[in-house]
Amino acid sequence: MHTILFPTDFSNNALNALDYTLELVNAFESKLVMIHAVDVPSKAGTLQVLERQMVEDGEKELENWIARAKHKLHNPDAVMAKVVKGNVLERIESIAKQLDINLLVVSAKGEGDNEDKYLGKVSGGLVKTTNLPILIVPKAYRFKAPKNIVFSIKYKNVSSPNVVEPLIKVATKFDSTVSVLHVKTPDFDASRSENLDLNSLQHKHYETEGKYIFDATNAFIKDHPIDLLVAIHRKRGFFENIIFNNGTKKKTFNSEVPFLVLQGKK
Repeated sequence: MHTILFPTDFSNNALNALDYTLELVNAFESKLVMIHAVDVPSKAGTLQVLERQMVEDGEKELENWIARAKHKLHNPDAVMAKVVKGNVLERIESIAKQLDINLLVVSAKGEGDNEDKYLGKVSGGLVKTTNLPILIVPKAYRFKAPKNIVFSIKYKNVSSPNVVEPLIKVATKFDSTVSVLHVKTPDFDASRSENLDLNSLQHKHYETEGKYIFDATNAFIKDHPIDLLVAIHRKRGFFENIIFNNGTKKKTFNSEVPFLVLQGKK
């Protein structure tokens, strides 16, 4: 994880997520790229003036965030930050390609997001659109070394070994124990091949059955220690259809620990 991208809207939730991110940067000796996006729909007339003012205000506030990061980082030179113009989701994708980003870290919700929903507009939008692994930090969560990781899966197969590479790196760095929770739903296809290899990690396998993966996962983590939840986001999978749609309520799914979403959509 040599480069981590962190978008901020300057909310308290984002500030809390920044502190978590800085701990990761220190642990992995990574570089941190912090961005704030300014999106003004039209550039005509007074809106151009508004955009310039928003950029200036963003740059001033970003200086405070840079100072906070430099104070907490082992290597103060590891952080760079900038205000970008345009849609935050589109700008994140373009910057990620330009700078070879390995991980996105975001707060679960930003300023003005619905408190009844698990994810906000940016975090939910990123999970749906990005091909990068994304770590979602819940409100007010303080960093704790992820010694106990729960990896919830339906199928023990991945499109590429790279899919689980972030999980392996985190578990190796923090000497974690990974509980692999294999959930068999009614539509489970037993004929699918298995190629998931976590033999390099300390791990335990658990199997359970349930109508929905989120129910089985919620039940499991109530009875087992957990510092980090991990899952793979697949096309037409559980996370696409249940968690990350706009109507998902926290009472349906709500991770109280950081949630690492691996990308297996290809």
